[in-house]
Amino acid sequence: MQHDTAAAPPATKNVVENAGTVTITGWTFLFPMDDGVEVTEFWNAVLISPSGIVSARDQEHNSTLEPGQRVGFGFAARGTQSGVPASFTVNTVVCSTVD
Repeated sequence: MQHDTAAAPPATKNVVENAGTVTITGWTFLFPMDDGVEVTEFWNAVLISPSGIVSARDQEHNSTLEPGQRVGFGFAARGTQSGVPASFTVNTVVCSTVD
């Protein structure tokens, strides 16, 4: 998995790519946010948890990722984040980060 951290505040764009050889059916994206930071909007994914360990999952139209396929989604948050979160996971697989 790869995660693109390109961002234009106050929104953050995310791209998850299936870099594997097996189709992914259903995905959940997790990442830590600093205390006091809360996600206020999420698009092209369903927000599950808005703070602490933020989690979002696929929507029906983007739940299947064939090898090499990407899905983009984004969010806006309030509060001050000290930098890029330390880690990102998709379905418990640690993602590589691409600027």
